[in-house]
Amino acid sequence: MAQKSIMEYSQVEEVVDSRSNPGTKHIVIIESGKPFCSCPGFKYHGHCHHLNEVDPNNIYSTVPAKAVQETPDDDKYKILGLLQDRAGEWITSNEIARETGYKVGNSQVEVRKAITILIELDNYPIISGHDGYKYAQTNDEIQEYITALEKRMFGLQRRITSLRTILNEVRK
Repeated sequence: MAQKSIMEYSQVEEVVDSRSNPGTKHIVIIESGKPFCSCPGFKYHGHCHHLNEVDPNNIYSTVPAKAVQETPDDDKYKILGLLQDRAGEWITSNEIARETGYKVGNSQVEVRKAITILIELDNYPIISGHDGYKYAQTNDEIQEYITALEKRMFGLQRRITSLRTILNEVRK
């Protein structure tokens, strides 16, 4: 499957490093094919090199799963089968890797990529927590997971705001 240009996706948001000002970060947003970057160059010229630095393989960015290179269907469906067979039971990423033939490593990136695709592209109700992953069986489980994600987002935003305040105080 040929990978699409990052510009073809409906929403992409990522933080990239500045080349000219070490330690500075710029926010790149591409929404419905329209790019934006927080850097001065984009502000004045309407384009910049940061748009080319968005990493479609960074599963922690808000890049849609479509931009992540897909794993073979057989492999991701082994994960789906395991989660469905043990529905309602938490399974760690290490255990998923061992039982489905994925390489076992420290962070199980390939397992997480495959699960991202199963959720975001294939629309399977897989949720995660401190104890691993599980196939959600009820709408209440999905809603509880959404609420937990929203709380994490709020906490992260609070921390970012605090760190920006500290950074601004240091620069004075």
